[in-house]
Amino acid sequence: MERYTNNGRVKILGLFSKKPSPQEKMQAYQAETQARDNLIAGKLAETDFQITMAHDLIYPTHNTLLQIKMCVDNSSKRIAFVYVMRNYHIDYIDFDKILSCEITQDGQSSKSTSLGVATGGVPSGLTGGVAGGFSMAKTSTESFIESLRIILTLKGIENSRYTIDVVIGKVSTVEPYGAYVLARGFTEKVKSIADNIINDRQASLDTTNSESQASTVSSADELLKFKSLLDSGVITQEEFDAKKKQILGL
Repeated sequence: MERYTNNGRVKILGLFSKKPSPQEKMQAYQAETQARDNLIAGKLAETDFQITMAHDLIYPTHNTLLQIKMCVDNSSKRIAFVYVMRNYHIDYIDFDKILSCEITQDGQSSKSTSLGVATGGVPSGLTGGVAGGFSMAKTSTESFIESLRIILTLKGIENSRYTIDVVIGKVSTVEPYGAYVLARGFTEKVKSIADNIINDRQASLDTTNSESQASTVSSADELLKFKSLLDSGVITQEEFDAKKKQILGL
């Protein structure tokens, strides 16, 4: 015969069953995490999204945190934000749509990285470390926050803003290994990746511009050389005109 006591343990034949051991709790947590990750991977695969890297903020015991997972696909150049508590709703953002990334904490903004603005200190590549410029330490008299937000400015008709409210309740900033530490870690990872995308695209644009300028200089040199040959009578006007069209791609 079984019945439940006030503390939730089952009484069988007059004896209390043992509570799950820490190892059993860890095994159950790992199984739940694996099942959730498999579900997310399956949903992403339906859109040909291959996970290159991922970071999550999924801690069911912290109800003041948004339960969310960020995945990156370097092949299709997309980021996916998976909202666990919204029935695994997924928002996709193309790399080339991201113009800037900003973090706000109780309305105070971090330094924003935007296309065309040098920030310094941000490693190249999407596996780089934490982005520079995110310094919003609380004073000793401020032990709680009520808002921690990621804001991505996206390329569009009017440069739309994509906002993620990471903290959805009052959170202590002094609790070791608490919700605030977890939330800050997630926001910094998102910002680091967004900054690297922006900076890598800016570097690519700079390289393209340099190559274009070098090509223009080279073409001018070639034209001067053939103009000199024309003036000296080595080639005819028709030959010069043909070379000019070839060099200028006309």
